[in-house]
Amino acid sequence: MFVSTRWDATGLQNAIIEYKVRKGNEDINLRWKKTNDWEFTPKQGKPERNVFFLDISRTLPLDATAGYAKVAKLASEEVGAVTELTPESLQNLSYILGQQYGRARFVGTDVDVDRKIGLLTKSYGEISQFHQGAGEDSILDTFKLLQDIPNQSLLVIDEVENSLHPQAQRRFVRYLLKLSRVK
Repeated sequence: MFVSTRWDATGLQNAIIEYKVRKGNEDINLRWKKTNDWEFTPKQGKPERNVFFLDISRTLPLDATAGYAKVAKLASEEVGAVTELTPESLQNLSYILGQQYGRARFVGTDVDVDRKIGLLTKSYGEISQFHQGAGEDSILDTFKLLQDIPNQSLLVIDEVENSLHPQAQRRFVRYLLKLSRVK
């Protein structure tokens, strides 16, 4: 936040962030002023909240992303814990993308257990993120995060519309608005 560079150090010298947090029926006004240790010293008395940032601005297909091509070529077994989308998440995913999915899950492989690959089951079988469209891929990743995001979290999604058909964009925004009221 407000990292000083040789081009803007004086312009950010007096930077202030003012914001309001609602806790129950009480509004709490807060203010941060830029200091020399802006990034390193924890602020005291600041309300805590879960914060998630999901950058879905991937412009390369998954199979062109560093490390994933190796997984795609060498993986022969699924290993580790499987993350499965709930029936409700799967129904919302199907609605947003305008396609019927029978199942959605994420698995590790014997190449890299920590690099989870998203799998969608359609009428003709299961396909991995290596063969999904870019919008389908990014929304699947987003649903993995959204289904378990804690209540009262702050979610920042960069380029939410990226690679989505305009109708899917509108459906996704409506879904996010609905989810924000629930969580």
